[in-house]
Amino acid sequence: PQNREAGGYIAAELQKNGFEVTIEKWLGAQPQSMDAEEDLAAFSLASSHLFYSTDGGASFSEYLPAGGVKTWQNSACAVFPPSTVHFAGGDSYHRTRDGGTSWAVTTFDLSSESNYLSAMAFADEGTGYLFSASGGVWRTEDGGDTWTEAGGTGTEFFNALCPPGDPRRVIGVGRYETVFMSKDGGETWEKVHETSGGSTLFDAAFGDAERGLAVGAANRLLFTTDGGETWTRSQIPGTDTTQQLFAVAAAGPLEYVVGSLYGEVFRTTDGGGAWQKLSTGRASTVNALAGDETRRRLWLVGKDGPAYGGWDLSGLTWRLEGLDQQSLILWRNVIGEKRGEEYPESYVYGTAHFDSISGRAEGDDPYLLAPGANDNGSGTTALLEISRVLADCTPRRTLVLAFFNAEELGLQGSYFHTRQLAYDGAAVDGAVNLDMVVWSDPPDEQEDLDIVTDYLSGWLADVLLEACSRYGDGMPGLKLLEPDFYRSDHAPFWLVGYRAVLGIEDKDVPYPYYHTAEDDYPTIKDHLPLTEQVTRAALGALAGLAGIHDDDLHNLAGVYAYPSPYRGDRHSGVTFNGLVPGATLRVFDIAGNLVYETHSSGFELEWDVRNTAGRELAAGVYLYHITTPQGDAVTAKLAVIR
Repeated sequence: PQNREAGGYIAAELQKNGFEVTIEKWLGAQPQSMDAEEDLAAFSLASSHLFYSTDGGASFSEYLPAGGVKTWQNSACAVFPPSTVHFAGGDSYHRTRDGGTSWAVTTFDLSSESNYLSAMAFADEGTGYLFSASGGVWRTEDGGDTWTEAGGTGTEFFNALCPPGDPRRVIGVGRYETVFMSKDGGETWEKVHETSGGSTLFDAAFGDAERGLAVGAANRLLFTTDGGETWTRSQIPGTDTTQQLFAVAAAGPLEYVVGSLYGEVFRTTDGGGAWQKLSTGRASTVNALAGDETRRRLWLVGKDGPAYGGWDLSGLTWRLEGLDQQSLILWRNVIGEKRGEEYPESYVYGTAHFDSISGRAEGDDPYLLAPGANDNGSGTTALLEISRVLADCTPRRTLVLAFFNAEELGLQGSYFHTRQLAYDGAAVDGAVNLDMVVWSDPPDEQEDLDIVTDYLSGWLADVLLEACSRYGDGMPGLKLLEPDFYRSDHAPFWLVGYRAVLGIEDKDVPYPYYHTAEDDYPTIKDHLPLTEQVTRAALGALAGLAGIHDDDLHNLAGVYAYPSPYRGDRHSGVTFNGLVPGATLRVFDIAGNLVYETHSSGFELEWDVRNTAGRELAAGVYLYHITTPQGDAVTAKLAVIR
C-alpha cells in the first residue's frame, strides 16, 4: 500500500509539471496455469494467487489462501462449468463449487518446506490427480472431496494431463524431455520418453485420444500419435533454438497453438507440418494457454494479464482491467512523457526506481518497513525535480521520465517496460538511470558520480560526464566501463539493444544503511548537496539529449555523434545530434589538422565522412569540435573504421 501511495504522488507531480502520465500495470508474479470453459475461466500465479471469472472474463475475482503468499513456486488450476474451480499450490488444494463463495481446503503433509504441489490434472468432474515436486501423486474420484496417495514418480512434473477417453490414463512431463505415463490411475508409472541432456518440457495437450503434443525449452516439440506410448522429436521450422515454448493448447486432432517466451504464438492446423507465427501485440511471455471448446475461444495469460480471442488470435481482448485494481499483486510503473516537437518518435529516457526493500539488519521486515530514502528516494526525487524545472519546456525529442517499480525484486518493472519498447520497435536514443545519489561520507567531502556504461553506451557516458563538468557545481564524474554490472534499471535497456548509463554515488555501495530500515530521511538529511549536484548534471544531460534549448540556454551537453565507431562497410554517414542553429562543426585528425568544417541549421547534422575536398576520410581517430554562436563549445572523439 505504501508503494501504491508513492506511485500516486509521483503521477500527480508529473501531471502538475505538464507530463502526460501513463500507469503501466503488470502481474507481479509469473502465471503458472490456466483453464477455461464457457463462462468460467481461471489462472494461477507463482505467488499462490488464483484469479477466476464466472462471467466470461468481464471481471476476475482474486483468491489468496489464508496466510498469504507462502511460496513462489508452481501452482495449478482447473475449472468445470458452471461454478467449480480447483486450485493447488504450496502444500494445499482448494476447491469451490459455488463460484467462489466458499472454499474447501485440503492440506498435504509434504515432509519438507522445499516440497510443494507442482501440477494437477483432471480427467472429468470426478477424477483428478495432484503431483508434488518430490514426485508424490494423489488421486481423487469424488471431485476433490477426498484424496488417496497413489504411486510416486520420483521426479517433478512441470505439467500433467489426462488424454480424452480414459480417466485412468495420465501423462506428466518434466526435465530432459521426460514423459511419464500411468494407465492405472497413477498407481504405476512408465517412463515412455527421455533424452539425455534434453530440453525441459513445460506443457502438453492432446487433440484426441491418440494424438498429442508436448512443448519445452530450446524450441522443442514432441509429437505422439499412439496415445503417448511413443514420442517423436521436432521443432518449429525457422525458429531459433533460444526460443522457449511454455504452453500448448489443442483445438482438434491436428490443430495446436503454442505460447512462447517472446510474446509470440505459433499455430499449426496440420499436425505440425506447417506453422504460422502470430503476434499477441505484447512482449510478455505467454505462460499458459487454455482452449474453450464450447466457444471455440483461446485463452492465454502472461505478465500483461489474461486475454481471449479466436484460435488464430482474431479479436484478441486483454482483460487485465478486469482484475481488482487494488490487488497487491498488480504492480505499476509510472511513466511521464513530454512529446517531442520535431522528432516525436525518438525517445530520451530518465529513469529511477521508486520501490525499496530492507532486511539486511536483524529484525528488519522488508514487507513492513523499508523507507528507502537513499535507495532510491534520492534518484526518484532527482527525476521529480527535473520534471519541475522542465515543466514549461518543449523538447525536440520526446522526453520520458520513467519511475520503475519492483527493481529490488529483480528489475521487474524495467524489464517489463523495455521488452515492450523493443517489441514495438521504439527508437530510444539513450537512457540515464539514477540510483542512490545522496551519500558522501563525511557529508562535507566531495563525492564523485560513478557513471556505469557498457561498450556501446560510452558516448552517452561522455554526455553525462560533460554535464557533470558543466552543471554539477564542482562534482566530478567517473566513467566506469562495467558491461556486466546488471544491478539497476539501466541493464534491461542494454539487454534489448538500447544505450543506457547508470549514475550512482558508488557502484560498490559502501552506504552503511543499504537495504535496512535505517535508510530513512534523518540518516541522509545532511548529505543532500550531492543529490542537488547530481540533479543538475542529469538535468543538463537530459535537456541536451532531448533538445531543450531557448534564447538563454544553448546547451551542448547532449551533443553526440552516431554511429561511433563509423564503419565504412556498414554505414552511410555520421549524424551529429543535439546541435543549435548556427553551430560550427570542425573535425580534426589526431595530429590537429582541420579536415572538415560546416555549420548546422538545426538540431541534427548529417555528414558523409568525407573531408572538405570530398574524399573519404582514412581510418583512424578524429576529434570533432562544436561551438555555438554564443561561444559554448564541446569536443569529443569519433572513430572511423574502413
